[in-house]
Amino acid sequence: MKPQNIAYVSYAALRNIARATGLMGPARRLMGPAVGKLLYRMSPGGPGPAQINGHKMILASPGSYPPMDMAMARYEPPTTRLFEDILKPGMAVIDVGAHVGYYTLLAAKQVGPTGNVFSFEPNQDNHALLLKNVELNGYDNVVVNNLAVSDRIGASELYLTALDSGRHSMFHHGLPERGVATVNTTTLDAFLESQGWPHIDLIKIDVEGAEQTVLRGMTRLLESSGNLKLIIELNPGMLNSAEVDPLQFLELLTSLGLSVRIIDAARGSVPLAPGDGPSLVDGLIAKETSINLFCEQR
Repeated sequence: MKPQNIAYVSYAALRNIARATGLMGPARRLMGPAVGKLLYRMSPGGPGPAQINGHKMILASPGSYPPMDMAMARYEPPTTRLFEDILKPGMAVIDVGAHVGYYTLLAAKQVGPTGNVFSFEPNQDNHALLLKNVELNGYDNVVVNNLAVSDRIGASELYLTALDSGRHSMFHHGLPERGVATVNTTTLDAFLESQGWPHIDLIKIDVEGAEQTVLRGMTRLLESSGNLKLIIELNPGMLNSAEVDPLQFLELLTSLGLSVRIIDAARGSVPLAPGDGPSLVDGLIAKETSINLFCEQR
């Protein structure tokens, strides 16, 4: 086994132990940045351009590091497969919280030259790499926006984490921080109006606790669409930091006319049964982790 694979297997095993024993939070705060940077240097994806799921990508700016599963080319396999299954040539996709472009590039490939991808990333460093990665792969069907998506147009604070570069948040979240930046905000309704209301097929939302504000800013889109699909992160810890009750967040999705399915590594897309919300949320909180949900308009 290659040294980087040994390192990743060891890291994944220790991560699982930390989650199972409730030590994930303290371990992240004490060792997260140092361990992350070390593993990134050893990974196939670091620190220069790497082949990630068929795309050439620069994953992090100097002094930073990406989500380790991404650096090891093992990033969210079930969500990746679902993305590939849903998207067809000519479709239009919105990527909210695009980071450095993993899902943006995947969407650009799947929808082809007749489709469109609208990407939003507020962090300056991630935005620069997002632009670079789109350019490296020769896509001209992507519109990149250096904006945070919210429920209002204006400006907001973005709290910059010292952990991996995918964890910056509009809210304090109890993770090691290295500063704060002021970013411009928009709503999906306002943006789409400025674009002449193009038809949208799929929206991916991963914004570290700000998911509810994104939903509040897209009410007109939901009202005018009939078959919109969403892939949205459920991270109870981050939602709590944003003073959003995770169970009420699940209820909000249902109240917006969306069916809710869990994207499961072993079983694929599984319906969230009535009454299963509390046990799902409690399990995620106990392990200090998150999952992705697949939602469709009913």
